[in-house]
Amino acid sequence: MTRVQTEMPTEAQDEVQAVMQDEMQTDAQAKVHDERARAFLLSLGVPLPVLDGEDPTGEQAIRWGAIFYNAGMDRTQPEEHEQRIEAFHATELLYLLGAAQGSVYGELDLGYVYSYDRGEGHYYVEGAEELFPLIGEEERCARAFRRYRVAAEAGEIQSAYKLGDMYFRGVGTEVDVDAARTWYLRSYQGGKEYGNPVIYGAAALRLGSFAEEGVLGEPQFEEALRWYEIAETGLSAAVRMGDTWYERSLTRARDGVIRCKQELSGGY
Repeated sequence: MTRVQTEMPTEAQDEVQAVMQDEMQTDAQAKVHDERARAFLLSLGVPLPVLDGEDPTGEQAIRWGAIFYNAGMDRTQPEEHEQRIEAFHATELLYLLGAAQGSVYGELDLGYVYSYDRGEGHYYVEGAEELFPLIGEEERCARAFRRYRVAAEAGEIQSAYKLGDMYFRGVGTEVDVDAARTWYLRSYQGGKEYGNPVIYGAAALRLGSFAEEGVLGEPQFEEALRWYEIAETGLSAAVRMGDTWYERSLTRARDGVIRCKQELSGGY
């Protein structure tokens, strides 16, 4: 995942802590107090210092979370399903721990876990009879929205366009297309500022769709063409650098360029 953020304001740090307290009981050093969660993570080989508050920035918790996330993604065979879900459950706990230390990347990564439903509906709930009970789609989406919002408001620019998606689709929140465009623009501006083609390309693709479809009024094909061409430039660079995950987005950008040129030339 792309890691870019601006300086995190004090109020955003406070909100990170407040959100974290809703999910897992920790103290000032972010120890894991749930003995079942501790035992689960220890059984999978997570070092005790990571669980006992000796990771002041949350960096090690995030690193271990990423290891389990990748392990879960690699387990695609039917006979590996149980191990896949186990890996994502470990991922959630570790990202929660990292977020408790104020890691904005813990917030971003939790957004991915919840929005893509990596735990297939089963997630950590403090004090529940089961360690990972079924929480329901509404709660899962609300968690995703809340995590992306905390990260985006803290200046993490990938979270900004993911938050825009949540507003645009009404996932975890009410539909708000004005807020969606605001966050897409913020993500685009941050991506350009930091020279990150994945971020500005992905955000520009969304802005192109906004303009082409006339989400805020009449279709604006010239504006849409400009955004699609920016998206094509950024996503082409990203794919060349090895981010092949964005090949489909690149195709969408190129198709958008073709459609808008045809509209502007009357070529249909």
